[in-house]
Amino acid sequence: MFGLPLEQTWGTRKFLKYYFLCGIGAGICDVLVNVALGRHTSTIGASGGIYGLLLAFGVLFPDTTVLMSFLFPIKAKYLVMIYAAVALLSALGSGNSGVSNVAHLGGMLFGLLYLKVPVRAGFRHLPDLGGRYRQWKMQRAKKKFQVYMRKHDGRGPWVN
Repeated sequence: MFGLPLEQTWGTRKFLKYYFLCGIGAGICDVLVNVALGRHTSTIGASGGIYGLLLAFGVLFPDTTVLMSFLFPIKAKYLVMIYAAVALLSALGSGNSGVSNVAHLGGMLFGLLYLKVPVRAGFRHLPDLGGRYRQWKMQRAKKKFQVYMRKHDGRGPWVN
């Protein structure tokens, strides 16, 4: 419901990068909070990434009307605020429900940082490692093709 418009807007590569960053950030936040509180628990799941996607939808499409609980029409920005408030209140509650609300908030926090904090100018001058790898791979393929062609030079007119 929220992922499709984001993927269409960003493209698959940026969408997946954002989703995994939110999921990893949620896990980091959960571990840090558990260490700070002296708990030894483990967390598994994708809800931190999902909450990050929910936040991105609310930031990029704030006035889009969605159905909360499939019943009540509400603007996306208010839906995100409600879900964040519920996660915060649940995280502050003392009961152990088995749901890591800290991870939900961590996914939203990392998602917000990703969307709002600009990339520093220093990162623009980093080498394009992906481009260098593709260039190396192309050079390697050309050399292999030349070796192949030298082996098959005397076979006749049908070999390219």
